[in-house]
Amino acid sequence: MKMNKFKAAMLGILVVCLFAGGTAAFSKTVTEKISARFANIKLIVNGNVIQTKAEPFIYNGNVYAPVATVANALSIRQEWDNKTPAVRFSNGASSIPDAIAQQAKRTLPLPCDGSDPKGSAYYCSPDTEILTKGYVNLTGAGNQEFLVLYRYKSVEGIPFEAYLTLFRQINGKAVPVNTVELYKGESTAEPGDAVYDPGLKKVYMHRYEFKLITENNTTRFGKGELLEAAIVEVQNGKLVKTGQLAKK
Repeated sequence: MKMNKFKAAMLGILVVCLFAGGTAAFSKTVTEKISARFANIKLIVNGNVIQTKAEPFIYNGNVYAPVATVANALSIRQEWDNKTPAVRFSNGASSIPDAIAQQAKRTLPLPCDGSDPKGSAYYCSPDTEILTKGYVNLTGAGNQEFLVLYRYKSVEGIPFEAYLTLFRQINGKAVPVNTVELYKGESTAEPGDAVYDPGLKKVYMHRYEFKLITENNTTRFGKGELLEAAIVEVQNGKLVKTGQLAKK
C-alpha cells in the first residue's frame, strides 16, 4: 500500500544499543516500534536522483535512508560485518590490487596476433593507464569498477587510436563490461588528454592537431589547435561517448 506524503506509519525496526561502563562494553539487541513520517524524500547526488527500493523517512528530526544506496552513490566502500555487528566504511576509493590491474591491462580492446610482426608492433603493446584512482562505482552495480585507457601508436611513436574500457572485479577477476573508442587516425602530435572526474563520474577527452614549432633555431612537433573533444559517461550501465565536438 502506497503511503501518502505526510502519513505516519508504525514501523518495527531493529535497534542496536551500545552500553559502555569503565573499560568494558557490550551490546544488546531490542525491537522497538517507532512513528515515522514519509514525505517522498529524494536522494540526490551531484544533481542526479538516486533510485532506492526502501523509501527514506523522518524520525525524531533525522532522515533515514538505506546505507548501501547512499554509499554506492558516493563511491564509498561499505561492508556489513555480521559478527560485530557493524557497517564498515572506507573513505575514498580503495586501491586496485596489482594482479587485477595487470590482468585488465592485458585484456586488450583490439585483437592481437603476436605471430604477425606488423600486428604485434601495432596492436599487441599499447600504452595502458588506469584512469580511476582506485575502485569506483560508475554503473551502480557495485563499487569495484575501474577504467583502463589504451593508446595505440605507430612504430614511429605517432598515436593513432585510443580506447577506454570499463572493468568490474568479479570473483577475483577483472571482467570487461564494455569499451568505447575515443579517437582513431594519425592526426595528433600528443597522445590526447583523457581525464576522469570522480565527482561527475565522467571522462573528458581532448586531442590536438600537429603543429610545427620553431624555437632557438630548433624545430619540433607540438600541440596545435583543438581537433576533437568529447565526454565519456555511463548510460544504462555502459560507457557512451557524448557531447562530441570535432573540427570540420
